[in-house]
Amino acid sequence: MLVTALAVAYGFRSELTHMLAKHYLQHQGATLTCARWQWGSQLLAIDADRLCLEYQGHALTLEGVTLTPTALHIARAHVQAGPIVGDDNQGKQASPWQPAPLALLLPLKRPLLSIAEAKVSFVDFSRPMTFAIEETQINHFQITGDIQGQWLLKADAIEVDVALERDFTKVLGEYIKTQQNHALDWHADVAQLALKGEFWGNSLDATLALHLDGELRTEPQCLWQLASQGQVHIQSDDMQQYRITAQQLQTELGALSHCQTLDKYSAYLGELAEKPWQLSSGQTMTVNMSGEFSLPALSMANRAGQQSILIEANNSLGNWQTLTLSSEYLLAAQLDGIGSLQSQGTLTEKQLQGHFLGQVALPPQPELEYQPLQAKGQFGYDYLGSGWLRADVETPALSYQDYRLKNLALALDGSLAADGQVEAKLTTAVAALNSPRLKARTVTQQYHINANALAAGERQAQAKVQSQAGDLELEGVRLSGLELDSNLSFSRVIEGTHIASWQDVEALLKHNWSDNAHALSVVINDTELPTFMPLVQQLEPELVLSGGTVSLHLEGDALLERFDWQMDINNADILYQSYLAQSFTLAPTGSVNSGALQLDTTKFTLSEVRAGPVLKEVSGMLGMDEDLYISQVQGNIFDGTFALDKLYLTTLGKERVPTLLKLEGIRAENVLALEPQQGISVKGLLAAELPLRFNEQGISIENGRIYSQAAGKLTIDNNAAFNAVKEQQQQLGPMLAMLENLDINSINADVDLTHDGWLTMAMQLKGKNPEHQQEVNFNYNHQENIYTLFRALRLSDEITKRVEQEYQAKE
Repeated sequence: MLVTALAVAYGFRSELTHMLAKHYLQHQGATLTCARWQWGSQLLAIDADRLCLEYQGHALTLEGVTLTPTALHIARAHVQAGPIVGDDNQGKQASPWQPAPLALLLPLKRPLLSIAEAKVSFVDFSRPMTFAIEETQINHFQITGDIQGQWLLKADAIEVDVALERDFTKVLGEYIKTQQNHALDWHADVAQLALKGEFWGNSLDATLALHLDGELRTEPQCLWQLASQGQVHIQSDDMQQYRITAQQLQTELGALSHCQTLDKYSAYLGELAEKPWQLSSGQTMTVNMSGEFSLPALSMANRAGQQSILIEANNSLGNWQTLTLSSEYLLAAQLDGIGSLQSQGTLTEKQLQGHFLGQVALPPQPELEYQPLQAKGQFGYDYLGSGWLRADVETPALSYQDYRLKNLALALDGSLAADGQVEAKLTTAVAALNSPRLKARTVTQQYHINANALAAGERQAQAKVQSQAGDLELEGVRLSGLELDSNLSFSRVIEGTHIASWQDVEALLKHNWSDNAHALSVVINDTELPTFMPLVQQLEPELVLSGGTVSLHLEGDALLERFDWQMDINNADILYQSYLAQSFTLAPTGSVNSGALQLDTTKFTLSEVRAGPVLKEVSGMLGMDEDLYISQVQGNIFDGTFALDKLYLTTLGKERVPTLLKLEGIRAENVLALEPQQGISVKGLLAAELPLRFNEQGISIENGRIYSQAAGKLTIDNNAAFNAVKEQQQQLGPMLAMLENLDINSINADVDLTHDGWLTMAMQLKGKNPEHQQEVNFNYNHQENIYTLFRALRLSDEITKRVEQEYQAKE
């Protein structure tokens, strides 16, 4: 009966094996999927052709298994490692592992294990890991193949001392490449990987020795090498928190080939651009199974000669599962091409913020020289594209081309939004600016900028700028308190509106600049002329503007250098030395073409001109051909009229035809009033034709003529000078007596005037003495400096004093 039962059981051994396996394995989440075995010779051995087991996605297949009382031999063992998942097939959360001290039931005697060929296949690995296992003595296993080494089983611990062979480290490197960011070309070659340590079930003490070489290509000609060699010590007292120490691990990152990216910074980095970076961590890192970790210190350093860069991350806390991080950082750099820089702050997985302090000395630029820049400030950035910056930059001296700046200071307060919108406030201050043509003191500017310069699409920016200059001197002309308010818009064109203010003068400037045109307009509305006196006194100290207004409108294209302009001068009162012009009105128009000024012929008027003789109701035309001139000038003088055909006012060195000045209806008594003589009176009408020549030496008259237009009268009654002549020239007494009462028929005089004011007249007077009925022909030569005469007349003129008082009152 027993034999029959055993025979039936053996016949149904496969079914019974699966039933027993299911009973004992299902609680462990394992399944026996195949089992083919039979008794060996003399019933002392079991031979299994094939055994298959699945466990949480992993598959184990054993082939050629022979079990005897002294040995368990497996010809082939294959493990197909599945993906690591957190849930089982039913979606139930896997039970967390509860570490406990090892308490292995190790019999003193059992069959020794040997596996001739073991393979472990991993997803994404190019080939499986292959090795052999031989239990040389009980619980002591020797491993050869892709894994070399041994492990020892104890009742309370497992000792491991194994290393990966070099060939399989290449396979591991290929796997690393498949898992990294494919935006980078990364090749890893793990030359050595060894593990030695003990595991007690609820604690661990192990040392990982590694030698990792990797290559990273960031652009076609830029190849980097990452090399890490040394030991990492791993400890845990509860298998929940791990202490990792990498003090004996040396890691370097350096460029293997010439990089175009580094070319941009080679002038600043010097030899550092080709030196590898040293990465190190001198303190123990802790990692929890929950994902939390802490790293007291991590540094990356580079040094070449006197140059160095140090980057430290201190007190780093985070969670690698939730991807959170909080750390303090320190950056210290000493570079020949830049100077010294220090920055400290904090960084998290969301943002970076800190402050900086440095002395910057950038490489010399063409025509740019400066003393080291002192920079300090604070900043923040959130990795999503938004950030802020507050910075102050100062330098004692800076020069560019012919410009020299002293005590330059800049203050920036700006922010950047994630959509690329920029807002910034920039303040600049210069104690002094000097150049051959321009000098300035206490110059400040405030910029308010809004821009979407980093956003996609059309870029736009707006800026408000306020500029002030305490003192400004341009080619000897000095202005104080100049202010400029500007509004600028930048897109495809640059539009701007500027208001310049000085004293009570305001100028409006507008421009619209594109690639093809630079439209520009300048407007100065009606402004009181005395406002310009601080400027006028520097240009011409003897010129006084005491009344009237002026306006200007200029419009054109700065790129083409073409402008149309219009000026209005209304009722201007102008005093030069002791020459006075009143109610001067002029509205000239013209253009500027390639820097050349053009003036349209324009009428001007003056109510009165006092230059010794008083000119009234003066009008004329102001024009320009190659030079500036006045023409068709006419007005009243000595109750008569005068007319001037054309007189050039510029390029006086040219040889020109004399300009004819005509006078008509001049009352002789008014001429005599210029230099009145007691007891002498003259009546009559005079005219003159005086050819004027105006050049660099002054005004001269050549071959001028004065003549009478009507009969006149000369009366001399007890004139001291005339009586003295009669006494001295008694032989001429009778003839001179004829002049004391003379009806004048005609007067003709030849007139010449030199540049220095000497007037020479050869006068011929014809008339009749009515008392003696005697015809009289009198020839008289006279020479006098009329500039001295006119100056004396002007100095005694009350109008000069009145104008000066009026101007001083307006100041």
